[in-house]
Amino acid sequence: MNRATIITILFLIILFVSLVIGCIRYFSGEEYELYDEAKQLEAEGKIYDAHDKITKALEISPLNRKIIAYKSELYLLVDSDTKLQKATKLREEAVRAMDRGDYATAADKLDEANNTIYNLSSLYKLSSDTDRTLRNVKKTYNIEKIAELYSKAEELQKKIQKDTERFKKELPDKYYNKAVELANQGELERAYQTLLYIKQTNDRIDKFKEELAYQIGVKKYNQVEHGQSVTLFLLRDAISWLEKVTDTSQNYVDAKIKIAKLNKSIVEKEKEIYKEAVELAKNKEYEKAYNMLSTITNHSTSILKLQSEISYQIGIEKYKAIQKETKPSEYLLIDAINWLSNVGGDNANYNKAQEILSELNKKVSK
Repeated sequence: MNRATIITILFLIILFVSLVIGCIRYFSGEEYELYDEAKQLEAEGKIYDAHDKITKALEISPLNRKIIAYKSELYLLVDSDTKLQKATKLREEAVRAMDRGDYATAADKLDEANNTIYNLSSLYKLSSDTDRTLRNVKKTYNIEKIAELYSKAEELQKKIQKDTERFKKELPDKYYNKAVELANQGELERAYQTLLYIKQTNDRIDKFKEELAYQIGVKKYNQVEHGQSVTLFLLRDAISWLEKVTDTSQNYVDAKIKIAKLNKSIVEKEKEIYKEAVELAKNKEYEKAYNMLSTITNHSTSILKLQSEISYQIGIEKYKAIQKETKPSEYLLIDAINWLSNVGGDNANYNKAQEILSELNKKVSK
């Protein structure tokens, strides 16, 4: 054999030996010892310890497909078991909360438990068709463990549903009784707010709510009748409560009569406010006058004209303040722009307001 042939043979031998050594190391390294240990731990039901072992193996050999696949399988088992334990704990906390009458906490815990049980790992779906669910799982997965998790999850879901039914049954009575207690103490509005916690009402609760609304409305109506600090807010608040009384109530007609009287009082009160605003504007207390007019909902032509004129006067005051400053703040510029923008087209100073607005907008854009 010539020299070239000998060198080629030696190279092939060396390459073969290297491949053999590599394979031996690959299949007998520390990561495979950890892999075997993980398998043994899983067989003993110690999936968390198994997951820790395979995680260490993956750190040693991060590109090993076999270890990556097994790590994914164990993670799904561990993740599902963790969520199942979490949901179980939440459900137990919810039951204890209901036992001590803490329904707000019970509602939160039951909701979180229910969401957790529905968001379990994609190993399986919560449905009544166990066989179909298991057929969707890869054959390499621990079918027995999956079936066990599924069974526990299904059982827990039934318990949560049962607890939820208990919650729905007990909650209305709890809040109804509390509302009655508050109403007897004269705390009518608190009693009404308590009834709002009941999401699924019945005729008894609805009638009680209407009765409370009527009593609250009458109480505020009497304040108006006796002239006790009558404001637009009080008038509108009284109407708002009385409007909750429906035509099925024996108080419906009386509520309507009182609402009509309150609406007349609102008209009179708004006239008083308008007159006060006019006087304030004459005394150049423009912003106070404008704020008073803002409480009026009946925007008549006279009110709109007065608001427009007041807006112009305030805008001019802001504009004069800007002219005195070499470098006015952006806030002052925008404030003046906002006021002058409220000047209506029928105002005698509309064109002047538009000229100033153009000037101010240029300063803001610089």
